[in-house]
Amino acid sequence: MGTDSYKIALYTGSDSGDSVPLLSSEGYLQSNGTPISITEPSPCIYDYDRDGIDDLLVGSGGGKIYVFINTGTPENYSYNEGFFPMENANCVVDLGYDAIPQIVDLNGDMQVDLVVGYFVSEEGHVAFLEGNEPDSMFNFAPPIDLCSYWGDSTITFQSQMYPFAGDINSDGSADLVSGEYFGEMFLFMGEPGAGTSESSNSPVVKLAFTVLSNPVSQAHLQVQVETCGTSYLAIFDCSGREISKEEVSSGNVTIDMQNLPCGVYTVVLNSSSEISSQRITLLQ
Repeated sequence: MGTDSYKIALYTGSDSGDSVPLLSSEGYLQSNGTPISITEPSPCIYDYDRDGIDDLLVGSGGGKIYVFINTGTPENYSYNEGFFPMENANCVVDLGYDAIPQIVDLNGDMQVDLVVGYFVSEEGHVAFLEGNEPDSMFNFAPPIDLCSYWGDSTITFQSQMYPFAGDINSDGSADLVSGEYFGEMFLFMGEPGAGTSESSNSPVVKLAFTVLSNPVSQAHLQVQVETCGTSYLAIFDCSGREISKEEVSSGNVTIDMQNLPCGVYTVVLNSSSEISSQRITLLQ
């Protein structure tokens, strides 16, 4: 677990016979006898050199992902050979700021991929790095934005993103859960049948609605509603108070925000099949 002190805390699990495993603090992960120190570390486990022993990938606040090769055993790690920034066929992977990596087989081709939240140009994004064949000298292809890979859907926020990808509802397609800096979580459900290597370029994520311009620099909020039938679109302020609500149908919707003070608001779409929310920033 990454910490604010630039260190990576280690907790080992033990089976005490109860239904809930116990976690014991083992201090901080070390390399060359000293605690690993990386700005805003975000660790994940992956056999990078494909020797059957899990290694350590650490995303950093500077946008790079660092590799610590485990020269020990599966039971006793040893990161005494130093570390290096992860590369692909082009160059060192550098995503801007706040790299949050996760290892997952996103496209169902039996090769693990890398999904990375990152922050650049005042927006949070999710990058997709497709896994290469085992005989390749590079583990992953160069990063592309997950929206480009999955289709035209927009997966961006005004803060850092903390993604988790997997088949949440066991329908055979990849789904995405993302936390964000302000404390909310967003769910993007994969369309049935997508997420395989044969259909890897098919649109996988379908949003209930899209904010067409965020931050909102004019007095009117423009929203594209994707759900069919009648829904209700509500605006909440940062304290959770509902300040407007109206009935909407699919298509472009304009919300009047002229009399509202600048700040952060949450837009919530409530339809018969789902509830979806997005955070917006209202400017002068």
